[in-house]
Amino acid sequence: FGPFLNITKNPSWIVVNNLPNTIDNVNIIKHKLSVNWKEVKKNIHSLTQQKPHAIAIISVGYDPTPEIKNIRVERAAVNQEFGADNTNDFKFGNKIFKDGKPQLNLNPKLLDNNLTIDSLVTELRKKSKVTNIIAGTALDFKTSAGTYICNETFYSVLYYTAKTKSDTYVTFIHIPTFKNVKQAD
Repeated sequence: FGPFLNITKNPSWIVVNNLPNTIDNVNIIKHKLSVNWKEVKKNIHSLTQQKPHAIAIISVGYDPTPEIKNIRVERAAVNQEFGADNTNDFKFGNKIFKDGKPQLNLNPKLLDNNLTIDSLVTELRKKSKVTNIIAGTALDFKTSAGTYICNETFYSVLYYTAKTKSDTYVTFIHIPTFKNVKQAD
């Protein structure tokens, strides 16, 4: 994501932009989204149509809440939007998609039968040496994608990939303020 509120350099974009362009011969396509209700939905629709056979779509967002200290791999998104975007377009509990289900969950099988969200979190902890990575809890707005632009992004990707019956793995990762991320010794 790009800038929002008083945050000129969004930590989510810093993280994504520092990823390599390929991992194990798989191309990593990076796309910065505006913090704008209309633009996010339009961009997600376009991206999912351009890459219908993508292996994965992993969105990363920043949670500026000071008490949030964990990197969260979200389990679900809700069909609701709330808050003002960078254009001051305010949403007050609107549905993201009129024909959408109230909640969309991650595919429980994820990438294969052996990878659950909990095993993904365990692997992320091992590989990154970051100890405070947790799995988000569905329908708990303190540990889920919430109802702001991050949720809009996650729900839209889940919605469009479900509509096209895509096998693409979809998830959303929330990162806290950098100073709150603890590394293992």
